[in-house]
Amino acid sequence: MYFRMLRVCFLLLLGSSLCTAMCDLPLSLWCSSGETAKSCGVHEQCRQAMRKAPDAPPETKDGDKWKFECQHGDQECIGNLIETCAINILKDIKVYFPFINCIEGKSGMPEKDAEECASQQQIDLNPIITCANGPMGNALEHQMALQTDALNPPHKYVPWVTLNGVHTEKLERKAEEDLLNLICDTYKGPTPQKCLQRFSKSKRCYQD
Repeated sequence: MYFRMLRVCFLLLLGSSLCTAMCDLPLSLWCSSGETAKSCGVHEQCRQAMRKAPDAPPETKDGDKWKFECQHGDQECIGNLIETCAINILKDIKVYFPFINCIEGKSGMPEKDAEECASQQQIDLNPIITCANGPMGNALEHQMALQTDALNPPHKYVPWVTLNGVHTEKLERKAEEDLLNLICDTYKGPTPQKCLQRFSKSKRCYQD
């Protein structure tokens, strides 16, 4: 992982003279999120540099437990376990999705971030952490790995976006650029309120 991050930083450094004026963050943080990469003018460089398959298999059996390898290191593995357990314990997507979204938008220290997000959203974090640190979380994460391995076509990098079971480069780029529009344009059920608001704003713009 260390050498992969060095490679990413080196690729970005080659173009840093073009981007420094737009970005006052340390070079190591330029690819920390899609929004940060865009603000630093290196979104496409980050996108390509971080699209690397893991150097090791995603999981191996270690006794009666599974040992996981995560592309961005141990903290990512911890975060994956917390989020997987949150999905299983909270069950309601209207509860666990905002919680996971909150964690993903914070510092990258998932245990600390989970505490802050759970407090903000009045979620009991104790059973989630107990799950993440125990055999239940290990087994649930193994099931997630099996689902990932079952993707067709097989995933080659992360993120690997699928919509209705389909992955294409065009779809993934649309998801990264404007996920709301992609979902609104694809969804076949009753039009969600957010999509109605989008259409309403679009009409107002045309009227002006």
